Amino acid sequence: MKTRVLGMLVVLVLVSMSFLPSVDALTINGAVRQPLNLDTDNLLQFGSVQARVTELSHNGNYGGVFDYRGVPLKALLDVATVQKEVAGYSKSINLAILVRNREGRSVALSWGEVFYRNQSNVMIATSARPVEPGVKHKCGECHDAALFRPVLDKLNRKIVFPKLIMTNDFYTDRNLENVVSIEIVDLNREVQYPEGQRPSPAAFTVTDQDGRSRQVTDLSEYPQVSVAIKEVGTGRGFHGFKRLQGVGLGELLKRLAVDAGPDSVLLVTSTDGYQSLLSHGEIVFSALGEQIIISEAKGAPKKFVLLVPHDTLADRMVKTINKVEVISLRPKPKLYVIGVGSGDTSLITLEAISCMGKVDAFISPGDLAGRFSKYTGDKPVLFDPFASFEPEFKKKNPNLKGDELKKRLEAQRSVEIKSLKDALAAGKSVAVLDYGDPTIYGGWQHWLEPEFSGKLEVVPGISAFSAANAMMGYNLACNQDSMIVTTPRALEANQEMLKAVAAKGDPVVVYMGLKDMKSLVPLLKKYYHAKTPVTVVYKAGYSKEGRLLKTHLDRVLSDTAKETEQQLGMIYVGPSLR
Repeated sequence: MKTRVLGMLVVLVLVSMSFLPSVDALTINGAVRQPLNLDTDNLLQFGSVQARVTELSHNGNYGGVFDYRGVPLKALLDVATVQKEVAGYSKSINLAILVRNREGRSVALSWGEVFYRNQSNVMIATSARPVEPGVKHKCGECHDAALFRPVLDKLNRKIVFPKLIMTNDFYTDRNLENVVSIEIVDLNREVQYPEGQRPSPAAFTVTDQDGRSRQVTDLSEYPQVSVAIKEVGTGRGFHGFKRLQGVGLGELLKRLAVDAGPDSVLLVTSTDGYQSLLSHGEIVFSALGEQIIISEAKGAPKKFVLLVPHDTLADRMVKTINKVEVISLRPKPKLYVIGVGSGDTSLITLEAISCMGKVDAFISPGDLAGRFSKYTGDKPVLFDPFASFEPEFKKKNPNLKGDELKKRLEAQRSVEIKSLKDALAAGKSVAVLDYGDPTIYGGWQHWLEPEFSGKLEVVPGISAFSAANAMMGYNLACNQDSMIVTTPRALEANQEMLKAVAAKGDPVVVYMGLKDMKSLVPLLKKYYHAKTPVTVVYKAGYSKEGRLLKTHLDRVLSDTAKETEQQLGMIYVGPSLR
């Protein structure tokens, strides 16, 4: 009963999020079952926590003292529900969390520091109140204003929410304002050693972000740290209290000259393939990081153990270290083409939502940018690709003819491509939003492929073909050997194929045919009987406007001429249609 109630509460939260307006979208994406797009109103629906934070970066920059209130990140991730795509290593302790803001800065967290610590330690803040010092009005009696005024002014600075707050960090470099994306990253670096071929536990390697490795065989030359551990894990649960010595992991990295940044993580792999992940930030910015150690276990065989004392569970303990890899999660700029589905916004895929949360800017027709603003937020739209689509360009510039039209059109396209290249060069990822499935008669390839062929990633969407098939309500390919998806121009150019298909009785599905009905119908009549069934699916995917017109080949021209919709329609022809 408890599980059912919890499930109902999660559903209610997700439903309420779907209908609230969103201006500044915070997206939770990546390896999750339910990507989320949240605005401030959505975040306020969750239970909140409060923490006082003195803002001080590791290089000494002071930012004020504030009481922050916000939502534990764990609560948000519980709703999104983490789901690994690749079967194998089932534990979540090798997952990373990458948080990005609107300016492109990113910081990495480990799964363990969110889920194996007090949940108030990591929050997404929605508000802050400055903590005013006592008797500040008397500062001027003893000091020059140049000494105290800059410090007090920090309390009046503008804070842009939502803001990531790491309450356990001594240095607040990871407190990130204006957060737009939280991505769960599955590194997919599971290791399986053949039986009998496991590496020796007597040494381990440390590999930096550039792939350079150092081997460690002895820790006695490094300064030792003593830590107390309450080991809680599987089986009987509490496995006892221990006091152990070892080398601080941060100190080891420093001595080995292994560099890393706030967007880096450390993946620790055991000789048996067990993996644990730490963020660089929890090692160097948190006061607790000094107690994350590697200890040389006593006895034979010799082995090295990773200990994370302040976790509530000992899952991140690695008992026989084989390697420590420093991995940068800094996003590389990328160009995406995203299919948003045919028709209603509800037909967008989870992958498309997740990808929209990761990018920094969009290229989009005006109507798509508006309809999907819940997911795009206020990220910039570089341009509308239809502005340089020749038929549209001609409509807007009716006085331009011939060479002048061509010259102006090419100039506009050059400006658009330059803005895209500039964004990528600045380290920003960009997504082109396209209708339906961009791999089926999408218009983007004509202007993108010459410049970016092989350098972009396509996120498929639900096509008009799929939506139309669903509206027809039966298996169109049942008992048929094939189904032809084509266009009027392709049929005209390949009449031998059309003749063979008609003779066999396979259905033909025509994209973009309504505007060419006067030439398409006579062509079809050359090979199909006049009484061949025809179904026209208007506005496939639009739940309120989509509908079917069922007719025959000898009547379809007059029937479609009576319709007001003369653009959005899929035409099905074949004797097997119902």
